[in-house]
Amino acid sequence: MGALQASGIERLAAVAKLPWSVGNSLGNSSFTNKIEGLVLSWLGNENSSLVQTAKAYVSARYRQAHEWLATIREQYTGTWFDKIWAAFCLGLPFNKAVFDFLETLAKGVKKHYWENVKRYYLQDEDAKYANWVIEQLLAHKRPLAAVNAAAQFLHTIARETGLDDDLLARTLEIVATDPADHETMPRVSISYDIVRVLRELQSNLDIDEKRLARIEWMYVRIFHHNDIQPVALLKEVMKNPSFFVHLICLIFKANPPIEGEFSDLSPESRRQQAENAWYLLELADQLPGQSDTQEVNAAQLQEWIEKVREECAQRNRRVIGDEYIGKLLSHSPSGSDGIWPHEAVRDIIEQYESRDVEEGIEVGLFNQRGVTSRTLGEGGKQERELAEKYRQQADEIKYMWPRTAAMLGRVADSYNRFAARWDLETELED
Repeated sequence: MGALQASGIERLAAVAKLPWSVGNSLGNSSFTNKIEGLVLSWLGNENSSLVQTAKAYVSARYRQAHEWLATIREQYTGTWFDKIWAAFCLGLPFNKAVFDFLETLAKGVKKHYWENVKRYYLQDEDAKYANWVIEQLLAHKRPLAAVNAAAQFLHTIARETGLDDDLLARTLEIVATDPADHETMPRVSISYDIVRVLRELQSNLDIDEKRLARIEWMYVRIFHHNDIQPVALLKEVMKNPSFFVHLICLIFKANPPIEGEFSDLSPESRRQQAENAWYLLELADQLPGQSDTQEVNAAQLQEWIEKVREECAQRNRRVIGDEYIGKLLSHSPSGSDGIWPHEAVRDIIEQYESRDVEEGIEVGLFNQRGVTSRTLGEGGKQERELAEKYRQQADEIKYMWPRTAAMLGRVADSYNRFAARWDLETELED
C-alpha cells in the first residue's frame, strides 16, 4: 500500500464520527498485512478517534484468530511501552483470554489496564471471574467502577448465583468513604448501581445485621429517592427506642440546651448526621410491635413509647419527641373493626392525652396523602369524601375512644377546609 493511500486512511480515521466502525472494517479487510503496523501505531496517538479505530481493529483481528495475540507479543515485545500494551489490551474482548494475556506482560501494563477499562461484560463461560474483576477494580482505586461492574454482573451472569457478600459490602463501604473515581463515572448510573448492590446484600440472610445497618446509614438518602427500604436500620428503630431518641436528638436541639452534647462531632459531621436521621425517620412507615399481618402487639408498642418519652424528657426534647411518636403512629393500620387507627393506637391516644402526639398523627396523616390529581371542575370532591369517612369513623368510636374521635373530627374539619379551597379555585377558573 502506497504512502498516499495510507495517509488517506489515517485522515479518514482521524475525523470519523464512528471510529469503531472504521476500525472494524479495517480489521476485517483483505489488506491487514499492509496496514497493521500503521493502525497499531495509532494506539499511542493523542487523537482519540485514531486510538478508538486502532482498538476496534484489535478487536476485529482477535475475533478472526485468537493466536494473533501470540504473534503480536512476539513482534512488539521490547518495542511498545506499557501504555501502548495497555491500549492494545483495552481493545480486546473482556474475558479470560485478555486476563491471561495481561499476566504475560509487565505490572505497569496491568495497572494502566485496570485503571482505564470501562467494559465489564463477562460471558457465562467466564462467570467465575466476576468477584475477581471487582477485586481488581478496588485494588486500582476504582470503587465506583467496581459497583458498576457488580450491578452488571448481578443483572447478567450472577443473577442466580449472586456475588461474594463480603466483597459487595466492602465495595459499598469504600464508595461511601473514599470514592476515588467519582469524577470519571456518570452520575446517572451510580445511584442505580448502588441500589442494585444494596438489594443483593439485603437479600442475603447471612450478612451481619450491624454491618448492613452501618452501610444503609451511609446511603440513607438513596433509600429516600428509590423504591427500596433500609431494612436493617428500620428494624433497629422498631426494636430500639433509644436509637429512635438518638435520631431525634441529632435533628433537633435540646430545649433548654445541654452543655457539651455532641461535642465530639464537627459542625459538618453533625449536619450530615442530622440529615441522615431526618431521612431515616421519614422512611419509617410501620409501628413497633406491628406484624406482617397488620396486627399490633399493644404491650410492645406501649413499652416502646414509654421508653421514648422517658428518654426524650431526659434529653430536653419532650415536645418534639411526642410529635415524632405521633408521626410514627400515623402509619397505623386500621383496627379489627375496620376503623383507623388500630385499637392499640387509640388506647395510646386515650392514655397519654398528649396534644403533641395527636398533632404528630394529624400532620403525618396529611403528609402521607402526597400529591393528588383531579378531573376538570372536580373541586374538593375528594376532600369531602375523606372528611365524611373520618367523621363517620369518629361517630362510631366516640364513646369508647372519645379523644381519638375528637382527633378524627379535627382531621375531617381540615379536609372540609381543603375542599372549600378547591371549590373556590374551580369557581375562579370557570
